[in-house]
Order: sequence, then C-alpha cells, then structure tokens
Amino acid sequence: MVSMLKMKEIAIEELESGMRLAKDVISHRGNMLIPKGQKLEAIPRTQMFLEQHGILFVFIEELQTDKIEDVVVETESEKEVKEIKKYKDGYIQVKNSMENDFQKILQGEGIEKKGIVDNLGKILAAFGHKMNVFQLMQRVKELDDVTYAHSYNVTLISYSIGKWLKLTDKQLEGLTMASLLMDIGKIKVDSAVLNKRDNFTNDDLIECKKHVIYSYEAIKNYDFISHETKQAILAHHERMDGSGYPLALKGDKIPLFARIIAIADIYSAITSDRPYREKMTPFQAISILEKDYAQKLDTKILYHFMHRIGNCFIGQQIVLSTGEYARIIFIPKRNIYRPVVKIDATEKIVDLSSKENYNIEIMSF
Repeated sequence: MVSMLKMKEIAIEELESGMRLAKDVISHRGNMLIPKGQKLEAIPRTQMFLEQHGILFVFIEELQTDKIEDVVVETESEKEVKEIKKYKDGYIQVKNSMENDFQKILQGEGIEKKGIVDNLGKILAAFGHKMNVFQLMQRVKELDDVTYAHSYNVTLISYSIGKWLKLTDKQLEGLTMASLLMDIGKIKVDSAVLNKRDNFTNDDLIECKKHVIYSYEAIKNYDFISHETKQAILAHHERMDGSGYPLALKGDKIPLFARIIAIADIYSAITSDRPYREKMTPFQAISILEKDYAQKLDTKILYHFMHRIGNCFIGQQIVLSTGEYARIIFIPKRNIYRPVVKIDATEKIVDLSSKENYNIEIMSF
C-alpha cells in the first residue's frame, strides 16, 4: 500500500483543526500569508485572519491510500479532462430524466417528489468534484441549450448562494427545486423565438415572458411543491426596482428564493453561449452584474455572490490580452472583476485594477 496526498479546495468556513494546506496562501500583493504544509489550529482565528485578507477559499491536503501497483501519475490537464467528462456525463444522465419529468408536468400527469429530489441529488453531486462547479461550468461548452443546461447550471449556482447565505436544509431543497423547475414553461414557447439570433420584436419579447406563467401554471397543483417554491418560479424575473415581470413587484415584495435565482439566472445566461453571442468570462459577468444590475437585484445578496464567485477562480489559469498566460491569485473587495494575477513565465504580480494596467483584459479561461 502507498499513501498519496491529493488536494481539495474548500471554503474557509469548512476548515477543521488538523487540516494541512496543500498550497501557499498568497495575499493580493503576492505576500505569503500561510505556507503550504501548515497544520491548521485555532480555526476561528485563522478564518478571521484569512477573511481580513479577502481569502475565502483555500486548498487543503487529502490523504488517499492505494495499492502501489495502481498508482498512476496524472498531469493536471489529464485530471481536468476527467473531471469535465464526469461533469458532462452527470448532466446527460439528469437531462434524460428531466426531459421525461418536464413533459409529464406540462401534460398534467402525476409525478412523484422522489423523482425531482433524486434529480437534484444527482445535480448537486457536482460539488463532489475536485474542480469547483463554477470552473466546471466555465470549461464545459457543449451543454448549452435553452432549457435543460440552463436549469442545471442555475440549480448549482442557486445552491451555492443558498449555502453562502446559510439557508436551512429545508430552504435549500425549496430553492433548488424552484431553480430546476423555473423554466419548464419555455418548452411551450415557440423555439423559433427562443433561438432567434437577431431582429427580436416586441411580440417576441411578450411571447418569451409568458414562460414564467406557463411554468407556474404547470406546477401550481402539485401538493409536494411548497408555496415558497411556487412563488419563486413565478417571480424569478421580478426586479428590485419594479422593472421585472409578470407582476412588477418591488424590493422585499419579491420572495427571497426569487431574488437568489434572479442572480443565478443572469450569471448563467451571461456565461453561456446564446444564439446571438458567445459566452462571456465570469469576470465579464461580474462587471455586467455590478454596472447594469445593481438597481435591479438584491444588492446584499449580489455583492456577497460576486465576491464569493471571484474567489472560486483563485488559482485559475487565464490568458491576458497581452498574450501572456497567468494565474489569478487574489480578488480585491472593490473592482472584483479586475483581479490580481501572477504571470506564468516571469512570476510578476500584476494588479489589473491599478490604473497602469487598465488596458489589460482577461481574454479567456
């Protein structure tokens, strides 16, 4: 038998006494905060220290024991390919079941809660991957479609936000069920309208907006779906300033689940391929959310999400507009979409939020 050390990225809230760091924890200035291999004790103090420096995720060691003849050294690229394949396979399995359930619901046939809960469990299994779900969603390009992949991704994002907001298990179940079922009504919308590349008319817009009514009507008579979940499905396109639909609700009149899903829905849409444009990077999405949606979304949840999502990409390799490869090492509290990066070739630290670097853009992940 042989013991191998592997690493796992976790939120600082999940740290436990005795864990060891698998990577150096680096500040936004490139200074060492805690070295690789450090055994963590005094967890509350460590968590406070890391949070003060804007560090919300760290890599910890995992000990894995295998038979020596089974040990195979894999490159990071090979591991990533396996993770992406596992994610795709999980999606395809759930999609087949989702298609069947969605058709039954729309036709008014009876379905059991167990089927939906099982699908949710399979979707949330993505959190067991070595790569975090936000990196996986960004790297997987072939899953994008109008309904199923979007619902799949929004469920994962909503669950993440719910966990960050410390919702109860019961609330998380209601939230994720609403996320999964929110766009079921799109199946009734003319696909020619949904897949239009341009010349989107006012009539087309009205037709698209009907999907929330179709979704609500389809699920409203299922007793096992909670009132909160049904209201979230109806209201996930409402906006804090009253500019949303179908009821033009404002502020706290919009249910909590709907306010969470609204953020997940927009982020997923921006970072996914659409008929009229290519997918954007997570940092482009963060910039758009901050600049264009600050008055439309719940700002408390939005800024919590943006900071957390940025930290999900610490360690991510990127390509800059200079042609250089770099890795994200720090997410600033302001200008979240302009992280601090380290150039691979030179190990130079570049703060993209500083004035002298404002002409440098993140081109791809």
